[in-house]
Amino acid sequence: MNVFYMALVFSAIIFYRRLVLAHYEIYLDDYFSGIFKALEIAKVVMIGAFLRISRKFEHKPLIFFSFKPFFAFKELLRVLGKKKVRKLLLQKHTE
Repeated sequence: MNVFYMALVFSAIIFYRRLVLAHYEIYLDDYFSGIFKALEIAKVVMIGAFLRISRKFEHKPLIFFSFKPFFAFKELLRVLGKKKVRKLLLQKHTE
C-alpha cells in the first residue's frame, strides 16, 4: 500500500515537471523514476515501521510529516504573495 500511494504521488509530481519543461521544449525520458523513488522510500518507511521508530512521534501532529502542507504553502506564497500569507498566518484576526 505504501508503494502504491507513493508511486502515485511521485509519478504525479514527475508528470507535472515533464509538462512544465515540455512548455520550454525540454523533453525528459524519466517515465519510471517515480516508481523507483517510491520503492526506495517505501522500503525506508517499512524498516522504520518494523523498528517502531515512529513511536516517539506518536503524539505529535501529522501535518509536519506530510507533503501536502509543503506544496500548499508554496502555492499560497506564489498566488497570494509573502506579505498576504504572513498577515493571514501570523497576525491576530479580530471580528
